[in-house]
Amino acid sequence: MAISASSARSETKTAWHEIDPATLSPECVKAYQAYKSQYAAAKVVREKFEETMRKSVELPDGQRLAISYHYGKLSVASVTDEGERKATSKKAVSLLAAFG
Repeated sequence: MAISASSARSETKTAWHEIDPATLSPECVKAYQAYKSQYAAAKVVREKFEETMRKSVELPDGQRLAISYHYGKLSVASVTDEGERKATSKKAVSLLAAFG
């Protein structure tokens, strides 16, 4: 059964609904399980990458390297333990330029 997009959303506000995967069709369950498997594998690789990035940058005590992939772009920021961010660049730069 296909669900109409207009019936699944509000015109003024997006209403998200958690879905029980067990209620999906067998085809959807299989695709979802494949996605979750790949997501788990990607998470392991991402964590290793981020650990390597953090080890490659020396930041003052009380600061840490935050890594983002917003819109598919690799971005980093130096954040304090309280979450305060320093000024950001307007264009892509090297890791060395950002923290060198």
